[in-house]
Amino acid sequence: RVSVVLPAGGSGLRMGMPTAKQYWEIDGRPLLYYTLESLEEMSWLEEIVVPVAAEYVQPLTEQAKMWQFGKTRFVAGGSTRHRSIYEGVKAMASHANGPADVVV
Repeated sequence: RVSVVLPAGGSGLRMGMPTAKQYWEIDGRPLLYYTLESLEEMSWLEEIVVPVAAEYVQPLTEQAKMWQFGKTRFVAGGSTRHRSIYEGVKAMASHANGPADVVV
């Protein structure tokens, strides 16, 4: 059982852009889509947990359903990358049979 934590809670501050780069659109889809699509296709991955800013959890959850991503789950991240990773790992641990291995 292998799970992934993909932190995606950045705000674009370092880039100096009004939109965080994970939400930049390429061919009509956010950049984040292409990463998730690749991960979703990996048969050995059981779960993909994506910590994001709290206000994006619901809209991205709806998008993932539209994209038919069955392994991806969005959770509220923290105030820093480190805290977001922690929140992702914590979300995995809340399952009765948590993952044997976690990739960040």
